[in-house]
Formats: sequence, structure tokens, C-alpha cells
Amino acid sequence: MPEKAVPTPERVCGRCRKSFAGDPTLSFQTGWALCPECTEVLLPVPMGAADASSRAGT
Repeated sequence: MPEKAVPTPERVCGRCRKSFAGDPTLSFQTGWALCPECTEVLLPVPMGAADASSRAGT
């Protein structure tokens, strides 16, 4: 039996108010979110984390 497509809700960034698609991989959607651009600025990936994740595959 095929899986039903989960509708992706439209989200609004809590910082810049830009509309963007929600994340269909989440089992829940909170009432507050950051768009990808604001997430990159406000929640950057720590410098060592990017190196560790690339080494994990080797």
C-alpha cells in the first residue's frame, strides 16, 4: 500500500517574516521557525562539526 504524501505547511520566519516551505521530515511543526537564511546566520554550524562529519564517512 503506498504511503500518503504528507502536506508541507507554509511557514513564516520569526525573524525576517519570509515565507518558506516547512520540513516534511519533521513529525511535528512548532508555531515558530527560522527560514534557512536566518538559520545559517543565527545558528551557524560550529567549525569543528563540519570537519568531523566529513571524516565520519572515511
